[in-house]
Amino acid sequence: MIVNTNPTRQRGPSLALRARLRGSSLALRVSVRYPRPGWSLLELSAVLVILGVLLALTFATVAGAMRTEQASVASFHKLAVQSALADLFRTDVAKAKTAPMKFDKFAKAPDCLLLEMPDGTHIVYQWAKSRLTRSTYSGTKTGEQQVPLGEKRATAEFSWSNDAAHPLLTMRVNSGTHTPVEITAALGGDNQ
Repeated sequence: MIVNTNPTRQRGPSLALRARLRGSSLALRVSVRYPRPGWSLLELSAVLVILGVLLALTFATVAGAMRTEQASVASFHKLAVQSALADLFRTDVAKAKTAPMKFDKFAKAPDCLLLEMPDGTHIVYQWAKSRLTRSTYSGTKTGEQQVPLGEKRATAEFSWSNDAAHPLLTMRVNSGTHTPVEITAALGGDNQ
């Protein structure tokens, strides 16, 4: 048995064999090298596609939320306008003494409603030229205002009950797309 007395000498293959092995391990290292730090083109493309899909989903969600918000604002505006119209109409009808058949050049009709107040003032609601006007006459014409209906294509028509003891006056607002809104009030309010 040979004992290695030289601590610097290593056990293993000879120098020539080591050089050959070292050369082959270098060749092996070159072919199995670790890649450089960074992203491949395929990985970058996949990340960009995922980001694009997420951005499209976010945009669709935000656009849907904005449309919903606009619809709710339009609906609220319509309800607020129709509520103000109902308050005005009910107040006028409740204060009125009578609803005459004729006044000046106006006649009671589905497109015209006449109200006479206790002080002799007349209020005329008239649907003409695609708009509702409320005119006040105290001897002569003292005021006219256009009354909004809540929708652009809405129309207004008037009706009344034939009950002399408890006359009811109704304004019907037809929008064409939704159920008509009917505003009914008792002539003279609770005083009758």
